[in-house]
Amino acid sequence: MTKSPVEKLLSHRFRGYAPVEHTFSGFLEAAKSSVRYFEIDTRASKDGVLYVFHDPYIQGHSFPQTESSVLDGLKIYADEPVPRLDDALGVFSKKFPTDRVFCLDVKDIGFEKEHIRLIEKHGMEKQTAIVSWCALSLMNFSREGFSAPLFLSHQSLFSYGLRGRFTEFFAQNRIKVKKYNVFTGRNVFESVPRELYQGYFHSLRCRTLPDNLLRVIQKSGGGVCVAKNLVCPELVSYCADNGLKLWIYSVNEINSYRRFAAMDGIDMIFSDRAESILKELIK
Repeated sequence: MTKSPVEKLLSHRFRGYAPVEHTFSGFLEAAKSSVRYFEIDTRASKDGVLYVFHDPYIQGHSFPQTESSVLDGLKIYADEPVPRLDDALGVFSKKFPTDRVFCLDVKDIGFEKEHIRLIEKHGMEKQTAIVSWCALSLMNFSREGFSAPLFLSHQSLFSYGLRGRFTEFFAQNRIKVKKYNVFTGRNVFESVPRELYQGYFHSLRCRTLPDNLLRVIQKSGGGVCVAKNLVCPELVSYCADNGLKLWIYSVNEINSYRRFAAMDGIDMIFSDRAESILKELIK
């Protein structure tokens, strides 16, 4: 069944519902919206507490090296604290209609069990999808018996420096990879390990996924999640041939949104202006 443009719309980081992304005030404002899909990013503190935040650093503090007692005292805007995932899921389960779906973009590896525990605590199993840049994390969710759709994203390694590249390399290669493929932004595939594009190094495992990872993603009903400039006919065909959903980000202009929404094979479109896009679509 083909989705309408409205049904493909996903709010990226709850942007547009408050002055800054990922805030409780933004969550509460979005609860009034007719947008059905929302995305948040998760980070883990040194003592294993999960937070809703995108970047690995906040006000000079690194999440993996900072205790939750310190993070709880920080403000991201005015009097807005850094939301704990536990509290955010509480808002989602109590304040949002039950047909809303929340995509958790898992940034830190090794906390899959805690994600599952919190999702189950709030009864959100049927309202959740998982995105991760690391194949190992998705495999861990599957091994734990978690049945939500799983999506493989790509990681912008440049912003995390040399340590991030080594971490990603060793984590990814714990699963046997047949070969590396990247999208170069020129609507072609190239089998090279790294490609410099718009100032970022992209490592993308999605043209030829390892068989075991492909089976896990297929079984979950998930797919791949890529930047809009990486969409090309080969990717659309690969996803269609392998029963994978294709999610893209971020489309913020209404004409571009309409163009992507009209493409066969694109299942979901992230937008930083979801509420504005929605209003344009339903005029």
